[in-house]
Amino acid sequence: MSLAAAFKEHELAATPRRECGVVVILKTLTDNDSAAVQEALDNPRLTGTSIARVLSDAGHPVSANTVNRHRRQDCSCGKGAA
Repeated sequence: MSLAAAFKEHELAATPRRECGVVVILKTLTDNDSAAVQEALDNPRLTGTSIARVLSDAGHPVSANTVNRHRRQDCSCGKGAA
């Protein structure tokens, strides 16, 4: 790895990350509902579309793309399901 790449990597790691839409929703839910959503996120048989639909129908609008990015840990918070 070049020095430029190494410094850039450290700079990005030190940059504070804001929470993505999924984490924002999780923080508004009761402990039981939050655990249920996390279980759904960890379940590979449920699609991001189905999770987004259930959350949106329950009054927590979120897109399937946001759910899928969170699951891949490619969102702004990097806290998705592994």
